[in-house]
Amino acid sequence: MLYLLVFIISLFIVTNKPSRRHLFFCLLAFYLIVSPKIAVPFAAHSNLRLMLFIAIFLQNKYSIITFLANASANYSFRFTVLWIFYILFSTIFVAQNYIFSSIYEPIGTIIFYILFAYYVNKYSMIEIRHLMYFILFAYFLNIYGRLPFIFEIDSMPLVIDVTRHQTAGASGMYSLPILFLLSSRTRRFSVRLLLWIYVFASGIVVYLASARAPTFGYVVVFLIYQRSLRRYILFTILVATILIFVIGTKYAEFADERATTLLSSEPRAGDPDEVEFRKRNVQYGIESFMENPFFGVGYTNWQSVYETRSTVLGYSLSAHNGYIKILSETGLVGAILLLMMVVTNLWGTPFKLSKNFNENLLYTATILTISVFIYSIGGDELYGRSLYIFLAIALGAKLKIQRESLERELLQATSDPQPSSDSHPSVPDSYERPGSGNRS
Repeated sequence: MLYLLVFIISLFIVTNKPSRRHLFFCLLAFYLIVSPKIAVPFAAHSNLRLMLFIAIFLQNKYSIITFLANASANYSFRFTVLWIFYILFSTIFVAQNYIFSSIYEPIGTIIFYILFAYYVNKYSMIEIRHLMYFILFAYFLNIYGRLPFIFEIDSMPLVIDVTRHQTAGASGMYSLPILFLLSSRTRRFSVRLLLWIYVFASGIVVYLASARAPTFGYVVVFLIYQRSLRRYILFTILVATILIFVIGTKYAEFADERATTLLSSEPRAGDPDEVEFRKRNVQYGIESFMENPFFGVGYTNWQSVYETRSTVLGYSLSAHNGYIKILSETGLVGAILLLMMVVTNLWGTPFKLSKNFNENLLYTATILTISVFIYSIGGDELYGRSLYIFLAIALGAKLKIQRESLERELLQATSDPQPSSDSHPSVPDSYERPGSGNRS
């Protein structure tokens, strides 16, 4: 009943003014990213968020249909749709333990991908900046939700439960490209200072969150973005300040312990299988892939792989490696389709910041996608919606860049002087052609 009520209200809200639709979409993007452990309205209700997105979809259906007609000529859009249909096929026809509710994820993924690409392609630079600020605020709240554990605080406002360390670490890593994008287009010193304070604070929390892959990704993203001696010096100062702030404090003990676990041959106290279970997961995934090399065991069917080979029933354990999970579940066909989807969406990215906002937005989406693949070394982020949101932003930015290029070519073609249709030279008025005089 609550879902139906909110669905009807959302239809009424987004019907009125375009500015309300803009604000409403920004709020829904925020709800899509923020952790359910943060006490914000509707944040924990994934089905409700899907219904709200469908409400926006219905209110913009004619514009979205026109957008789809134009985007369908783009190879990146085609491969994304093909990948989505493949995982839907894999879920229904390949998976051994098929659950009807599992088809919601592929359907929701394609809806989110289309809406984000449509939004970025349609709206202005200012409106897209608003969207990025909402996304950044959602990542900030995910980081904020980890602070009770880091600083050993019983409770904090807005925090229902402590955010998982992977969520906080990944949010800090994803915040970095967005911060650089927004700061590159901001001239106000106060705003730039606030954004750089966020860079510093997120670096501290990413380390203290003890998420190893996002910490490594944070460093890689910073070094990719800031390719200049001055930026490298600033980064060195940033890292040194973070280490001075955290090293030797009780808050860093858990982070230090996790950071050195994989490099040590000694098992960690209280978690003796920290390294071994990761090796076993890789082994299980490779064995499963060798048995089903083409189509895998079915999308979202890793649990059956783990239970079959570990003989541990009723215990859910993540694969902790997105690449192994993709290969074992979707096979070689799925891995190739996923790779082609990513490559075609990001192809043609200018790997530098420029004065063109859309090119910078495409660059930011590319860095965010690279961050997803770094995170997937130790997590299952290739299955998360973040990848599709970033690829949708890339597609929308690419379509705008192509449209701008076409408009410049048309403008240049119409502004060039056209040659005269009369190929004969003009004749002076005083010139008298032979034989044109009066005859006697």
